[in-house]
Amino acid sequence: MDVSEFYLGRQPVVDRQQRLVGFELLFRCGLSNAADVPDDVSATATVISHAFGDVGIQEVLGPYFGLINVSEDLLLSDAIELLPAQRIVLEILETVELSPTVIARCQQLHKKGFRFALDDVVTLTPQMKTLLPLISIIKLDIPNLHMTQVRQLCQQLANRPVKILAEKVDEPTLFTQCNEAGASLFQGYYFARPTVLSGRASTPSEMALLKLLGLTMRDAETAEIEECLKLNADLSINLMKLVNSVASGLSYKISSLHHAITILGRRQLQRWLQLLLYTYGHHPQQGPSPLMQLASTRGRFMELLSIHLYPDDYALRERAFTVGLLSLLDALLNKPLLELLTPLNLANDINQALLAREGISGEMLQVAIQTETRGKVQTPSQLYLKLGTTIVNRLQTEALRWVNELSADMHN
Repeated sequence: MDVSEFYLGRQPVVDRQQRLVGFELLFRCGLSNAADVPDDVSATATVISHAFGDVGIQEVLGPYFGLINVSEDLLLSDAIELLPAQRIVLEILETVELSPTVIARCQQLHKKGFRFALDDVVTLTPQMKTLLPLISIIKLDIPNLHMTQVRQLCQQLANRPVKILAEKVDEPTLFTQCNEAGASLFQGYYFARPTVLSGRASTPSEMALLKLLGLTMRDAETAEIEECLKLNADLSINLMKLVNSVASGLSYKISSLHHAITILGRRQLQRWLQLLLYTYGHHPQQGPSPLMQLASTRGRFMELLSIHLYPDDYALRERAFTVGLLSLLDALLNKPLLELLTPLNLANDINQALLAREGISGEMLQVAIQTETRGKVQTPSQLYLKLGTTIVNRLQTEALRWVNELSADMHN
């Protein structure tokens, strides 16, 4: 898995009082704020993946709604249903033909709670009028409209429960004119230019994605899916963030990969994997990251160690793997560990193990780290001394063998 920079544009949407009410999430290829969109499906899939996986919905949107552009292919795909309907408005691009198939799909999604916006409207076509009962926001492409047309469109829509959003409002005069014409939402450089959120995004192996997708499609046992995820540390981390984004407001904390898979459900897991294939399917692969392999090895070592120490405690072995997997997160993403753990919504004992090496998982993490040190361990922990070098080395060898065997299977 390769690790590269990701960029996510975010342009504010304001109301008549110029108060922030939402964001449009935009594809960006760098900090320059340039779009350079490769294709609509890939661009939108990338936005969704970064917003809900790499960053997290709360960090990206806060309490506001999010507008996300959707092409016809993405609209018709199952992957779009991964999004939390209550937080997102699907913005149908002007390039989408409002065919009977598209309208039927919008009706289906609307029944599931999704809201829609129509992008770059300059006139209301018969197809748009058919779709209007499902539409929450009409976006007017202000530079391509005379103000007389803006007023006419606002009058046509005055008795419908839709909001008119004037976009590309770049000066105060335009804001005043659009406001007086009947628009109630606004976007443009007059209010704020898009800001760019950046960070380090993990690029999962295409083979890993395909293998996981195959497992979910044939309804494999959760344990088999979990084993496959364990070898792919960044996918596991993104899964935990995704669960926190999609199932926000949980009254309990995520304690393991098994727990995350169970909460998300098979259908949602399959959609997430499809979305990642849209995002990363055309990226060249450079082989597994050494840090990722070390994280997987460390997780497996701690799992084996928990089995050795507490053979009947199945919950502990899952927690142990999770702690080992996440213990290199700061090195992988080059950010403070506390900052990275917050959006994962992990159980308190896992956070304590990772941040303070406390509890039994924290003690096992110390042993794992000491085991990786070349040569003699300078100041072995009490647990390391209790286990002895022979047992520690045997478990480490088993962990390495497990990772190597799974890596070979993944690429066959």
